Amino acid sequence: SFGIVRLMTRCSRDLSTILDQVVVLTAMKDRTRSLMDETGRPLHGCLYDAYQTILQEYDVNIATLGLRTSFCLQKRFWVGTRSLVTPVFHCIRKAVYACEKFMPFHGKPGYQDTRRLRHVSPEDMQKEWTDFCSIYLDVCESGGWCREVVEKQLEIKVSARTSHRQRAMEWWSRWAMAREDCRTTANCDAAMVQSVGNALASWRCHEQKSQQKLQQKELARLRRMKS
Repeated sequence: SFGIVRLMTRCSRDLSTILDQVVVLTAMKDRTRSLMDETGRPLHGCLYDAYQTILQEYDVNIATLGLRTSFCLQKRFWVGTRSLVTPVFHCIRKAVYACEKFMPFHGKPGYQDTRRLRHVSPEDMQKEWTDFCSIYLDVCESGGWCREVVEKQLEIKVSARTSHRQRAMEWWSRWAMAREDCRTTANCDAAMVQSVGNALASWRCHEQKSQQKLQQKELARLRRMKS
């Protein structure tokens, strides 16, 4: 597996066959990553090209290899540490299509949803989750699973994670309030600096005018003495 993709082959007890399967799967994984690094294209596009290229290079077909693809998705904020999995796809095009649907919801490795609260609002996260659930149920249904059953299982997992989300929201509330306090303090500090600056400028202007008055008085005194 790599990323959200899980590649599988037909089960075998023959060591030689198992080794050949491992070589092919490893080549597919490496080719996909290489294409992503070289071209900057998304996972689903590179995955399809890697499938086609490696199958040709090793002169094998999907039926002989028993190639299957499924997806494993992490959504800890909503369902905990257990991954959400999809049905197994035997068709490359269907697998790539499912991968394309999931990509907008696939975060960076190690980037947990809880940390995203620093960057997006809870409302945005809720909308993103709702959109993801719709796509996830569509993919599962297209793979042969009962939509109603999967939806019910998803609801149970989400419900079991309620306390975690409540704690996360409490943390977010404290963090948001602290950030707002910092902004208020920063604004106050900026106003104070501006006030001090204005006072300093006024004092310098006053001093300059006083010096000019003294100089004028001194010149006037010198003129009277000469006269």
